[in-house]
Amino acid sequence: MKTLYKYVFAFTLLFGAASTAWTQESTFFLENFDGVTPPALPFGWEDASGEWTTSSSVASSGSGGNNLTIAGAQPATIQTPVLNLAGLTSGTIEYLARRTSTYPQDSLVVWASTDGGTTFSITLLDRGEALPAGDGSYEMISMTVPNELLGQSNIVLQFSALGGTTSGSNLRIDDVQIVGEGDPTAGNSIFGFSTEASTLDQATGLVEVPVFLDFENVESLQGLQIDVSWDVTELTVSNLVPGTAIDNAADWSLTYNTEGTQLDAVLLGNEGASLAEGVYDPLFTIEFSLPVTSSSMEALVTLNTVIGSLAVATGDDAGLLLGQQNHTITLDPGDAVFSPDATELDAGTISTASTAEVALVVTNTGNSELVISDVVGTNTLFSVSPITTTIAPGLSQDVVISFTPSFTAFGLQSTILTFQHNAAEGSTDITVSGTGTGGRGDASQDGAVDVLDLVLGIDYALGITVPDANQLSSADLFPFDAPDGGVDVRDLTVLSQAILSGTWPDGLPLPVLPAASAVGGKKDDASAHVQSLISDTGSTLTLSTVAPVRGVQFTIAMDAPFEEPELPVDVHPNLHTQWLYDAWAGELRVLAVRMDGGYLGAGDHALITLPEHTKEQSMQLVSGMAIIEGPERISLGWLDAEETTSESEEVLDGDWIGVPYPNPASAMLDEDIRVPVRLTERQHVLAEVFDLLGRRVALVQDRTLDRGDHVLSWNGSDHNDQPMAAGMYLLRVTTAGRDVTRVITIR
Repeated sequence: MKTLYKYVFAFTLLFGAASTAWTQESTFFLENFDGVTPPALPFGWEDASGEWTTSSSVASSGSGGNNLTIAGAQPATIQTPVLNLAGLTSGTIEYLARRTSTYPQDSLVVWASTDGGTTFSITLLDRGEALPAGDGSYEMISMTVPNELLGQSNIVLQFSALGGTTSGSNLRIDDVQIVGEGDPTAGNSIFGFSTEASTLDQATGLVEVPVFLDFENVESLQGLQIDVSWDVTELTVSNLVPGTAIDNAADWSLTYNTEGTQLDAVLLGNEGASLAEGVYDPLFTIEFSLPVTSSSMEALVTLNTVIGSLAVATGDDAGLLLGQQNHTITLDPGDAVFSPDATELDAGTISTASTAEVALVVTNTGNSELVISDVVGTNTLFSVSPITTTIAPGLSQDVVISFTPSFTAFGLQSTILTFQHNAAEGSTDITVSGTGTGGRGDASQDGAVDVLDLVLGIDYALGITVPDANQLSSADLFPFDAPDGGVDVRDLTVLSQAILSGTWPDGLPLPVLPAASAVGGKKDDASAHVQSLISDTGSTLTLSTVAPVRGVQFTIAMDAPFEEPELPVDVHPNLHTQWLYDAWAGELRVLAVRMDGGYLGAGDHALITLPEHTKEQSMQLVSGMAIIEGPERISLGWLDAEETTSESEEVLDGDWIGVPYPNPASAMLDEDIRVPVRLTERQHVLAEVFDLLGRRVALVQDRTLDRGDHVLSWNGSDHNDQPMAAGMYLLRVTTAGRDVTRVITIR
């Protein structure tokens, strides 16, 4: 494809203020020969002999690419298109030249014409001056523009080669240019891009690139042809739109053809339509389109060629020069949006060495591809698939999160999964939890290791109950690194020490139930409580219960050091009590359990004594639980410290009605539903059961009871001794001092 000579202008405003001062050096003419396919010559260059060609061999040290060359002994001349130097006040003519050793240095002369190439009367470089002294490498040849050429508008340069000494002799010329001071636009018609840059419109997928014409000529313009190329293959031309600067677009034909990353376009006036002198901005607009892309990029659009024809019979060249030749399009793909269907997920409960799965649905609600490049988690028990993926706009992807607890890492586990992606925020955190059961020490198979597991271990050791294979595996802790297949006092020792310290002998922590960390401080919060009874000799931690208790475990925060705890004189003979004081945490941990498989009955039971401890040294229950029949856990409450003496009797401060247990209860009526009651005096007690419509369906208690602790029992039957249907019921207990209604669920 042919190309016009190129003009590069170093100015800030293409049009506008007439007082623009041209103080910096400008390029008035530049030809690097790279806009053609060898051996073709650039548009406007004339070689009557046909000896001159372009070649991509022996690239120059300047622009590289193609160069102008002639070979052999045949003399031949070549001349440039007509150059307009009307605005040039001073400058230089430069080019790179190379010769072989058989092409004499004095075999090139450079001439100039001021009459458009009719005569060449000005010698610019004579024999011996136009080629480098050395051979085999490019050198810059430069000369000052003579005064005869300054301010002239009809200049042509001529290179006259005199020939080499052999058929292989050759010379090469590249990067012919005229640079200097002055106004490059003076007396010229300029065509180019109206703006330097634009951005793809995400809503339409299009970007508009306008072109302008600043036309100066006594004759009007009949036609225009351009050659445009770009460097991003995804970018395509969708349309050419006539500009508003043309009075009647219908009088003009605007046609184009695209091939790959190149556009050829022609604007031609119909039936004598032409453009007079003036500025046409935009003359027309090139619309480019781009499919969805996953990353930002820039495309450089280059105006390579412009050819204009005047509205005269001979179709004379309009002498259009290239103005703004490059235009940058920012290809912004828009935003991908990471939209998960949840930020917190629960994989559920699963036994150790098994795997539970939960799906996270990620939707890309943006208008660009969402690329998930990695997923990083904080807990190796959780894995993700897939870790990398690409989600198109509007589509979703299921991400499967797997939870596999191990024998030593189980219980309530959680992880923060950080999804790294290309959306605006860069990453998204998803919290996933799961509970593993049946690990080391978890004889209850519920994901926690505490006093309940110790109670079960005692039953296994005493032969009260026989563990299944999973229970035995969890309870068999001795030898610690190689269990022996049985449960005895040594296994119980390992477990009790671990419960007190919170860690196993290998340093791994024990899993606990979340509910064990929240304990109330009022009497009605639980049916078993711990209280500090303060006397002259110290403080005794006492368990107060209205339900039979198998064992307790609790932690108390203490704000002052104390002497080594002691067992009270009146401690239950079958109650095994252990304690540990963590000085760093300021916590006293207590573990007490009936080692014979029996229960502590309703009432008060001394656990440990803290010598010299006074009421001024505060205590606070951090966590606690008691084990009742079942066996099952109940929360352990805290009663405020009370001063007492060895002779005094506890004074009750009002009737107390506890929480029904078990609740929910089984519809199979495996056991009675019991309600602990404490009375301050002998009185009548009424306990009734109502359905949710307010109808009384059962009478539990209707008689006088003595002062003290009692347990009311209901077998789950109605007035006709028929089992109650599954559902919710209201249990109302009325004493002289209290009237309490509790919700009971039967399932």
